[in-house]
Amino acid sequence: MHKTILLTGATDGIGYETAKKLIELGHHLIIHGRSSEKLANTKKAAFSIIGSS
Repeated sequence: MHKTILLTGATDGIGYETAKKLIELGHHLIIHGRSSEKLANTKKAAFSIIGSS
């Protein structure tokens, strides 16, 4: 069962790696972070994961 998950701190470290893994597992994410630039980078990474699956 795929879930929609709110993930805070998704732009660095453990949060970033968690976001990537959850996307690989097929979950829908709502990501949050303090830096809009880092959020954009996380979004790009997410779409590359989605595109490769």
